[in-house]
Amino acid sequence: MIFVTVGSAEKGMEFERLVREMDRIAGVLGVDVLIQRGTVDYEPRHARHVRFVRFDQALDLFRQADLVVGHCGAGTTMNAVRFRKPLVLVPRRAARGEHSDDHQMELAALFGQARGIRIVEDIRRLEETIREMLARPDERPEPTERRLGLTQAVSEFLDHSSS
Repeated sequence: MIFVTVGSAEKGMEFERLVREMDRIAGVLGVDVLIQRGTVDYEPRHARHVRFVRFDQALDLFRQADLVVGHCGAGTTMNAVRFRKPLVLVPRRAARGEHSDDHQMELAALFGQARGIRIVEDIRRLEETIREMLARPDERPEPTERRLGLTQAVSEFLDHSSS
């Protein structure tokens, strides 16, 4: 199962671009896809979807997933790494109205070279990247000392950016 999450951004900062593209990809790949679509009004036709899930349900979905696809949020990234799930991240862009700033691009730069994590800045490359990740099921994030340090750096970054 591919678990897709757009996080919990408020209305006005929807990530419809990711939801629509993952729905299209679900129809092409013929695999089970569950999209947590948040405030996006578009209702997928090829993928299962929910607006929001409780935190404990989200953790179960991370555990069950063969691949996680999501926005480049800290929670999404840290939970995929925690459960050693291959991860494809699509950063939200302020210029597209998907976020108030481009901090997700900064997070993408931090995670871009990590094993088991792929960054997709151009949504037209998402299907190709997902196919590559599904073909390499053993390529998973490793909870190394370096990765733990990176997680700490992200947490500190978020603590300071919200001030």
